[in-house]
Amino acid sequence: MPRQIANAHTTFNVANTLLFIGFAPLFARLAERLVPDRPLEEKIIIEPRYLDADVIEIPAMALEQVRFEIGHMGEIINQMFLSLRSAVREKDKQKAAVVKFENKVGILSAAILQYLREVRQQPLTDKQSERFQALMSATVNLESLADILNDEMYDIAMGFIEMKAEPSEATRLLVQNLTDKVGHAVDQVVQAVREEDERAAEEVIALKEDIHQIAEEFLLRQSERLGVVDEGHLNLVRLEMELLDKLRSIYTLAKRIARDFVPEEVASKA
Repeated sequence: MPRQIANAHTTFNVANTLLFIGFAPLFARLAERLVPDRPLEEKIIIEPRYLDADVIEIPAMALEQVRFEIGHMGEIINQMFLSLRSAVREKDKQKAAVVKFENKVGILSAAILQYLREVRQQPLTDKQSERFQALMSATVNLESLADILNDEMYDIAMGFIEMKAEPSEATRLLVQNLTDKVGHAVDQVVQAVREEDERAAEEVIALKEDIHQIAEEFLLRQSERLGVVDEGHLNLVRLEMELLDKLRSIYTLAKRIARDFVPEEVASKA
């Protein structure tokens, strides 16, 4: 009798096990629905450093935070510019690729503009409204500048890296001089916004004649070379002309920002 009872228990347990095995996939799906997988955390590329939601209702303080955040964004743009120069000089595609694939400026620009929209809901004095417009314009123009670096200037840099032909010494010095001037303009306009530095903004505008003169000399030299270079060097000349065009576009954006941070009589010279 005990053996029969034990056999009955064993048979019952085996039957239950087989039954549950058959329903295992169903139970698994039910468990997944009841306890869903934890979503993968998105990789945070960058976050605003200064945009404090607690001071939005105090416009004077909020606009200061925006100014600092634009400075933060400007630091990244300066680094992008330097990285592209270094990539071309060292013929390093990896350095150029960092500029292309990291959209840090776009992320910060979107955050700044959203913050400014919230600040705009508050009552602003006339002076605060002027600062609001200047900071919004600076944000948009700096993002446009970063787009040039991220797209066209990246392509130009890769072109120089891959090209076997080398520019002449005279052309190389002209390009270096022009790039130095434009890079300085970008650096100074970032300082002008971040520090409300009128002197730095004036310096950006004062570079206008130097940049124009270098560009004219560059164009004259290139026009003289077009009839005497072979096909390989002709591609190099085209690339150099594209570089000139984009450097002038970058300077134009820097100058446009600087105008909002100088007296009207200085801005009229830009």
